[in-house]
Amino acid sequence: MAQLKIKSFTLVESVFATLIVVISLAAGVVIFSNIMTNENLALQGRVNTLMNSIIEETRQQNSFQNEEIILEGLIIKKQVDKYKGTNSIYKLKLTAELNGKLVGELEELILKEIDE
Repeated sequence: MAQLKIKSFTLVESVFATLIVVISLAAGVVIFSNIMTNENLALQGRVNTLMNSIIEETRQQNSFQNEEIILEGLIIKKQVDKYKGTNSIYKLKLTAELNGKLVGELEELILKEIDE
């Protein structure tokens, strides 16, 4: 009786191949995670820069009014209130939204310059 010889992989070869695939997938997940984190950090930096420029502009122009500003696709809401009933200190609250999602928030006290 003639024996039929079948070509196949051994169990060790199959385990090594599976291990290589799993390691490659894990590396891909780590790279994807890093890209997403860096993208969020870049957005946060951009939002903070824009909000700080709005605060500086508010200081320079003594513009203490509520408004909604659209910059670079972000909707930045500026809310100004007198701080604890004082006439010369204002609390400025900025919130930034991108596609309806809150991406940044900043509060700061501003001393209003009194013209004499």
